[in-house]
Order: sequence, then C-alpha cells, then structure tokens
Amino acid sequence: MNNNNFNDSLISTITKSKLPEVITDLAEVNIDNVFNNISFLKDIPILGVIVNLFSTTLSIRDYIFMSKIVSFLKPMDKISPEDREKMFLKLELNEEYNGKVGNKLLFILDKIDDLQKAKLIGVLFKNTLCGKLNYELFLRYASIIDKVFLSDLKRLPEYETPIGNQEISASLYGLGLIIRTGIFDNTENDIEQDIYKLSNLGKTLNELLEDEW
Repeated sequence: MNNNNFNDSLISTITKSKLPEVITDLAEVNIDNVFNNISFLKDIPILGVIVNLFSTTLSIRDYIFMSKIVSFLKPMDKISPEDREKMFLKLELNEEYNGKVGNKLLFILDKIDDLQKAKLIGVLFKNTLCGKLNYELFLRYASIIDKVFLSDLKRLPEYETPIGNQEISASLYGLGLIIRTGIFDNTENDIEQDIYKLSNLGKTLNELLEDEW
C-alpha cells in the first residue's frame, strides 16, 4: 500500500462522503470495542484503507489516527459533498501545490498529538476550502497548532487588548501570535512587565477559531 492510496482515499472522503454519517458511526465505536466492530469503517474511504491494511494488527495508534481524521472532518460536515468536491479540486489542481494537498493533510494529522488540535485544523481547512484563508497560511497555522500547548492557545483572546507578561506569553510570542508593544513600569512595586498584544497573524487565527474557544 503506497502513499497514493491514502492520499486518494482521504480526498474521496473529503469530497464525496456524507460526513455527518461518518462522524456518528465512528463516535459510536469506542476504543474498547473498535477492534471487534470495524466492518462499517470499510465504507469510509480513508478509514477503510487503514482497516484493510492493518486489519489483523489494528493498534491503539491506528484507532487514534482514525479519530484524528474524524475530528478533522467534523467541521466540514455542513458543506455538501458537491460543494466540498468543487472547492477541494480547485485547491488540489493548483499547479503550485502539484496535487499534494491530500498527502500534506495526512502528514499533519499523523504528527499532531491531540484530537482537539485535529478539529481546529479542520476548522482552518474548512475556511481554506471556502476561500477565507489561503493554503500557505493554512499550512503555517497548522504548524503553529502542532507546536503550541493547547491551553496557551485557548488564551489567545486575552491578548485582544494589551496585557502584561504572563508565563504563556513566551510561547505565543515565539510562534508569532503576539507581539511585544512596550514595557509597563510599575514603580510602586518596582516591577517591569513586558506588554503584549495580538499580532496580525494572531488576530486572524483568533477570528477564525473564535467559535472554538
């Protein structure tokens, strides 16, 4: 089984599957009994590839990977398969990306360490399909979400107005989501604090994910 099988099956899942049904089905199979109740997964292209490839050795890691895929797909379940197909193929056929969008998504999902992160990346990809976010910026945000501590990311809205230094500031600052705007000199307590606020990169991410906080 080569990477093209995974790539093609993910594209087929995104563009043709009835995502609400896919999501409901997998949600009903928990980790305790997934290994004995996997036949329906074969009807879901990307999950079927995994099941067929590892049917005799399906592991917890495989289950977690499938769960990440479903979490990624969930934000797109309100878009019809027809519209998803048009949007995705427009992106996939872009000469600059050379038909590698599906493979890139698989690499991203395999790497991340949290189902919530997979969902956030799904939200961003939905916005990419809808033309609200360009693909290059989507990849940048996906990389940021992979690296960030999720609890820090959820506090991003706090930086809509400038605030003093906190432990999470170094993390968000290092990822380019906030910028240092100056120093607050608290002469009463003889303490200096760096002041931070959202960068343009952080503002856009905060707006795209505002319903997820």
